[in-house]
Amino acid sequence: MKYKEIHEDISSELKNHMEEKIEEYIEQGLSEEAAIDKTLNHMGDPLIIGKQLHKTHKPRTEWGLLTAVTVFVLVGIAAMYSLGVSNSLNYYSPFELLVDKLVAVAFGVSLAVFFYFFDYRRLEPVGRYLFLFTVIVMAGVIMFGRPVNGRPVLHLGMARIDFMSASPYLLLISLAGIFSGWNWGGAGATVKALVLFAAPVLLLVPTQSFYAVTLYLIVFLALALTDRPGRSQAIKLLIGTLAIAGAAIFLMFTFFAPNAAERFISFLHPYEDLEGAGYQIVQSLEAMRSAGLWGHGLGSGLQQVPGIDTNMVFTYMVYSLGWIYGGMLIVAASFFVARLVTVATRVHDRFGSLLVTGSAAMFAVQFFWNILMTLGFTPLDDATMPFVSHGGSQLVSQMVVAGLALSVYRRKDIIKTTQIINDN
Repeated sequence: MKYKEIHEDISSELKNHMEEKIEEYIEQGLSEEAAIDKTLNHMGDPLIIGKQLHKTHKPRTEWGLLTAVTVFVLVGIAAMYSLGVSNSLNYYSPFELLVDKLVAVAFGVSLAVFFYFFDYRRLEPVGRYLFLFTVIVMAGVIMFGRPVNGRPVLHLGMARIDFMSASPYLLLISLAGIFSGWNWGGAGATVKALVLFAAPVLLLVPTQSFYAVTLYLIVFLALALTDRPGRSQAIKLLIGTLAIAGAAIFLMFTFFAPNAAERFISFLHPYEDLEGAGYQIVQSLEAMRSAGLWGHGLGSGLQQVPGIDTNMVFTYMVYSLGWIYGGMLIVAASFFVARLVTVATRVHDRFGSLLVTGSAAMFAVQFFWNILMTLGFTPLDDATMPFVSHGGSQLVSQMVVAGLALSVYRRKDIIKTTQIINDN
């Protein structure tokens, strides 16, 4: 057995199995010494058992997921390089975006590798504490954070951390741990689940992001409903979460961003307000319409569309490299989400399955909201493209989640040792 991480578990299970067999033979009338000898004979050839255990427990790598993440990261690096050399963003120096991206990629890859080898199951017991920590820090950032582009940001010395953008990933991990041990038959289980939903949603109201509330709503429902509550509980949960999300959006548009409602519905009729709420969508559509199949070339300038390094990065990539390239990105995003769903169905560990299911829901919303937004099919908001857009906090968080998904797949074939022994 070369997989040292599971040696202790296998040793413990083998010991328990041997003790059970010895007791069984003693009850049949054998002496303790004879029972031990017969148990050892029952165990079979240690070399054969060792080889079979190694084959069964050998760590696996989900090469499809790994390849997709690598492709997206490389696309993001290329996009930031192209934006730099084109001088499309005057508020950045030529290679500032590229350097920021490379630093975030280096840090993110390091964390992804760490969590790939890390036993993700150790996070399950700390789910409730991680949830509490995330909610407390979110509240602290709202109260004491400094606004950057209208969003509160956490400042730690020279470091600037967009914790509100990273919080959905922390909430995903914590909720997967909480729901893996959730007793839907317990008193007030549905009400307690709604409290878990309401607390972060209300804290997202001051961020003025309809997208952030929707993202958390979909991820929460994916986790909760995958955990298979009863039918009546599922209906109550669905109604309750929608009501809370609706109330949060009402508060957002009424008290924190009264002008955001106009921007929110601008995607329905962008050409009616070309100089106002519809400007960004119209410019995005016109830029992609001019791209053709092959685009204007890497390094092409595009100054008419705001946010081409963040939420409109898909627009810029299509403008630069054409719809052939854009179509390949859509296929890659679909493949990535599909692989996550496949992994979730193949994992037998409850926490691991919930973790990957939530990840699939989150990345699906992020990828396709971003793409559809640039095409004018979803509301304009701060929906960035995972792994590609500029933003260190989000990229690092996404790499951590990707590393955990790979870690879940790596350990999916850990099965009962006694099954192998009995087959021999």
